[in-house]
Amino acid sequence: MLTRRLAMAMLIMSLIPNFAGSPQASAQNGEGRRETRQREGGEGRGSGGGGGGQRQAEEEDIEAPVDLTKFPGVGSIDAWKTSVPEFRAGMEQMKLRKWDDAIAHFRASISLYEYQPKAFLEIGKAIEAKDGLVTDAEKAYRQCVKLNNQSWAGWKGLANNLFVQKRYDEAREAVSNALNLNPPPKARQHMDKLVQMIDSGQRDANTTGQNTGQ
Repeated sequence: MLTRRLAMAMLIMSLIPNFAGSPQASAQNGEGRRETRQREGGEGRGSGGGGGGQRQAEEEDIEAPVDLTKFPGVGSIDAWKTSVPEFRAGMEQMKLRKWDDAIAHFRASISLYEYQPKAFLEIGKAIEAKDGLVTDAEKAYRQCVKLNNQSWAGWKGLANNLFVQKRYDEAREAVSNALNLNPPPKARQHMDKLVQMIDSGQRDANTTGQNTGQ
């Protein structure tokens, strides 16, 4: 039980950069505010407005922010436009750590425009942050990578989730997918540690199985 709680704590801290209790919390709180200002400042400038967020993401354990000024090119552009305010509201609630409210806004956004891997990613994070069912978070992460299999953050979230469930082979495959997508250095460091934890968990499980069989 202690190992499971520790794993869940590490998972949450790795997925939410400014989560309370994280060693980088105070520094990343400031970074998060700057990222928000960069996103908001980019509105009205077209698809080029996300450059600052991209550079910041490369230096941190976060995925580049969604450019809410640029239609993803899938589905109805009108549906996408109507979904954006709900998505923004969800991100605001994430910053306030109001997990249930965030989930509600993301789900409302998805109901208007379903092609939103980032919204599913954030739902997975919020579910885990509020100690929700890991299987519900897993579904969200799987939907994220189904819609965008190039999302290293989605694969990383899924890998963490599967590790907590002690599904080590699946976790190893998911983290391998994430590492193959060239994540930023901090994210790679976290995932390298996760690989070690997966290997350790697998060895312990094998040892327990052998002892039980004797």
